[in-house]
Amino acid sequence: MPSGETEALLARGWREPSLALDGGPDGLVLMPRLIGQAFRALAPGGFLLIESDALQSPDIRAMFLREGFGEARVWKDLAGLDRITGARRP
Repeated sequence: MPSGETEALLARGWREPSLALDGGPDGLVLMPRLIGQAFRALAPGGFLLIESDALQSPDIRAMFLREGFGEARVWKDLAGLDRITGARRP
């Protein structure tokens, strides 16, 4: 999540360490690294699924495609929000 949201949640009493919540200014600072490492580690046909805020799903999907993943798509959660973004390594 974005740094500003992290600070607000911690101020409201959330007990997670800030490192576990803070994703930098846009909330996605670790995603390119995670997706790149997963591409190299996954066997062909392997999937990576990422749960995120619904507003981040388009950016995460684009990162998958830039890294070389195929079949990138977004799944809705039970509330109908775009919550899970995933792709398959060709």
